[in-house]
Amino acid sequence: MKVNIGNVTSDSENFFEFGFKAKQPGDTNEDTDELKEVPFQLQISYVNKHKSQLLRVITAKMPCTKERSKAEEEADMALMGAHAIQSTAQISKQREYTMAQSNASSKKAWFKEQETTRGSQFTAVQAKLGATTISELACYAGVLQREQRDEAMTFGGDLSDDDCSEDLESKRQKKITIRSRTQKDSSANMMFAKSKMTTSAMLKK
Repeated sequence: MKVNIGNVTSDSENFFEFGFKAKQPGDTNEDTDELKEVPFQLQISYVNKHKSQLLRVITAKMPCTKERSKAEEEADMALMGAHAIQSTAQISKQREYTMAQSNASSKKAWFKEQETTRGSQFTAVQAKLGATTISELACYAGVLQREQRDEAMTFGGDLSDDDCSEDLESKRQKKITIRSRTQKDSSANMMFAKSKMTTSAMLKK
């Protein structure tokens, strides 16, 4: 995975999701059922204040488990909430409004499931973080829905309908161009702010 993050500060946070590929016949890789930890490597290419191009490499191994309940018990609710909001905003910044709403919906479902299954064990902070994340995602999805309703009134239909066209890439670029030009300043500012969401910001809400 390669991501262009842009300018960063000491408060910047970026989140990533990963998953295992389904094992194919003949694969010689280690069986994921036997994994106790997962290796990660992060390569950061950046320019310092002296305008020198540098590369920093960070490696780590993180413990893993097949038990979803165990993993969720130890989940950092502030981190999960910041990631849910940040990822939804980043998708919408690519002008993929329907995809962003789908992402928001799946993240909300996870937080609601946690409330149902573990709510009685939550601390006051965890409960507040869960409720805040659900509220933030619902509000954000509402903004995107209003953008699409305005599109329907202006263009006679939702631009996302073009996603099913045979000329997919051409329609996608047209959609991006139109949405970039017609988007309200208020929603553009919200997208930018939410795409920079951090765990510390979540804890302050």
